[in-house]
Amino acid sequence: MCRWKSDRICGEDADITFQLYEKFSPLLDEVEARKLFNEVEMPLIPGCLALWKWRELGFDVDALKQCQES
Repeated sequence: MCRWKSDRICGEDADITFQLYEKFSPLLDEVEARKLFNEVEMPLIPGCLALWKWRELGFDVDALKQCQES
């Protein structure tokens, strides 16, 4: 169960994220950028999240993991 104030927020976040994925994923293929995205952009994400956490930008990794699992 998600620990955020509202399970609805978790569901809405997941829904919006999926809608964005459905919209933009095909565009990566159209502009032949899928390989760039997968091999350059995506590997940067863990470093960005670590930097945000280090700078204490206020997201709870444990809560995010719990929402992902539920």
